Amino acid sequence: IAGWGGSLTGTALPPPPGDTATLWALVTSSWRPVDLGVAAVADPQTALLAALSLPFGTSPQVATAVLLLAALPLAALGAWWAAGRLTRSPALRGWTALFWAAAPPLLTGVGTGRPGAVLCHLLLPVAVVAVARVVAARGPATSRTARIRTGRVARVGAAALAGLTVTVVLAAAPSLALPALVTLVVLGVRAEGCRLALVWTATVPMVGVLPWWQAVARDWRLLLTGPA
Repeated sequence: IAGWGGSLTGTALPPPPGDTATLWALVTSSWRPVDLGVAAVADPQTALLAALSLPFGTSPQVATAVLLLAALPLAALGAWWAAGRLTRSPALRGWTALFWAAAPPLLTGVGTGRPGAVLCHLLLPVAVVAVARVVAARGPATSRTARIRTGRVARVGAAALAGLTVTVVLAAAPSLALPALVTLVVLGVRAEGCRLALVWTATVPMVGVLPWWQAVARDWRLLLTGPA
């Protein structure tokens, strides 16, 4: 499929445009070619698919095929890596990787052709680890003043990385916006020393897909829709 121009099919897989240029035109345009046309912002998944297509000869079809075909091993690798932040036991890491790769949401996303759901599943462990590092960031210095200073610098870097990761996750699955916000608020209440860093983490996705949030403010049901 990926190498010989085969056609992907799926009950939830929309027909992708012929090239990345068409996708970027959809991303930057306020006009959607639906029926006779309608004025609306592009959903964030369109921009993600356009970015994923760049390494594959600007072919959205090939990018989608590679993502779906590699989803299970990538999910296992991501879960293995994330579990390694919590335990050094190979058995626990292996079972975690197996569970995450065999999770029904991922299998359903691959089987029905939902690249947004698949990408979200792949990046969730990375996002969790990135946010955890914001909370746990510490500086290597020994003196209290230097430790506070370097800890703040470490948190800023961790918050920026976490914000970018959360941005991609929310672009792939906007329905996770409310759970993500609640999680950051709870962490901010319980971890006083990293509140500003968590605010920065939340600010990055807010700014990154600002036109989409403006559309959501007018109609919250957009959070429940897929790419179209």
